[in-house]
Amino acid sequence: MQTKFVFFTLIFLAYSILSEAQNRVVISDKQDQTPHESAVLDLISDDKGFLLPRMETDERNLIPDPAESLLIFNTETKCVETYIAGEWHEFWCKSETPDLGACEGVSPPEFYGYTYEIIGVGDQCWFAENLRTTRYRNGDDIPTGLSNNDWSEADSDAYSVYDPALINECDPGDDECVIDLFGIIYNGYAVADSRGICPEGWRVASDEDWLDLKDYLSDNGYYCGSDEDQVSKALASSEKWMDSATECNVGNDKATNNSTGFNALPGGLRLSSDGSFIAVYDRGHWWTSTELSETYMQHRRLRYNESTISRSSQHKQLGCYVRCIKED
Repeated sequence: MQTKFVFFTLIFLAYSILSEAQNRVVISDKQDQTPHESAVLDLISDDKGFLLPRMETDERNLIPDPAESLLIFNTETKCVETYIAGEWHEFWCKSETPDLGACEGVSPPEFYGYTYEIIGVGDQCWFAENLRTTRYRNGDDIPTGLSNNDWSEADSDAYSVYDPALINECDPGDDECVIDLFGIIYNGYAVADSRGICPEGWRVASDEDWLDLKDYLSDNGYYCGSDEDQVSKALASSEKWMDSATECNVGNDKATNNSTGFNALPGGLRLSSDGSFIAVYDRGHWWTSTELSETYMQHRRLRYNESTISRSSQHKQLGCYVRCIKED
């Protein structure tokens, strides 16, 4: 009843004409219009558009029994969303194209057939996606194919792809699907290898690089509320997270998901204890290049319900993602 009321109110306000032709309907602000033969509903105007229902995620989730292909505009994610197969999906989203900043004039690097997107944050130029190489800079292959047990006992370099069977968007065994979504997981030994896993002119971001990144975000308003450490929402991608990543209920455009264009994704990790894959859609883990000993390195973590960038020492047997940064 409410939908019909709103519908006819809009027609009245727009001075539209409603006509029917063989069960086809036209709504127009012009006289004597006929619906196109290919359309059940034809909206005609030179100076007006059609508005989808606009709501936040919590309001969307209160829609009772959504119909298949129902469309809404999510005012939080800035996405047109549609309901398919029991889930809401992003149909179209606002393009995340922040100013390249420190990457201005830098050519996106091509490395073994793949060209990486880049983004400037402050005076740093970063990869805007996770590394996905299976070879070192000199062309040597990085070992892979380790069982869970072998991974947990490894004392040398290795890479892995998160188990596709645990990824909603991928079919079992489809490693390429996972790589396209999240990139590749490396143990710390591969990251620390002197042959280098970033393209020429780029390097694995260090502990200091991540600290500088956090300081820039804090100093320039990319944080939630009054806590200058709550910057992770500005780095978190606007999709894939199991919930609204690092919730921030303040009117601060810089503290919204992915406002930096860094596009941090919740790709999970591979455990050093037993080689299992965990926490996809929950968190993302990244190595730094900073070694603390022969077996430990600094690393970073973003989690969906934590608003800070976690920093900790981890055994090199852990499997994490990598971000490269432009060399000075």
